[in-house]
Amino acid sequence: MDGGNYHQTVIEISNNEFLCNHIHRYSVIAHEYFHTYQMTLNSHMNKYDDHPTRFKTKWLIEGAAASFESLYTQQYFNINYFLSGQTEVDSDATQNPSIFESYDSQDKNVNYSSSVFLVLVLVKELQLAGHSEAEAFKLIFKDFMQANPNKKTWQDVFQTTFNMSVSDFHT
Repeated sequence: MDGGNYHQTVIEISNNEFLCNHIHRYSVIAHEYFHTYQMTLNSHMNKYDDHPTRFKTKWLIEGAAASFESLYTQQYFNINYFLSGQTEVDSDATQNPSIFESYDSQDKNVNYSSSVFLVLVLVKELQLAGHSEAEAFKLIFKDFMQANPNKKTWQDVFQTTFNMSVSDFHT
């Protein structure tokens, strides 16, 4: 609680997900809880949307949460949600990846598939640089957010955390 204000998470799960036994009825909880974890690491995520230092780089927020969600379903339900729920990657993920920094790209990011793709590419690039898969996910899931990036500093934090510029990553 901060001066009478607090964050609240409300998850509405469609009845159809229960009737059809859809894994999303569980995975959405892991996804939204991961955002709570991100907000404990990065104070700039807790600022109002128009704040000059709010952190809102979509693919690093939603892509990480959706990747965590998929890892969760693999570990606890033996379901590969990467393949069953996050395959609609837009061609702009490779041709114009910077558009996924904004939440305005929703029509090109069905179920955050394009953001997940960018996270998985970053994981692969980190592995090519000598990190294990687990270390790569830790750098993305924890270390980057813990460095407290914001709207003005996130590209510098990206460079420091991942040892590559955003521009090099996009290339």
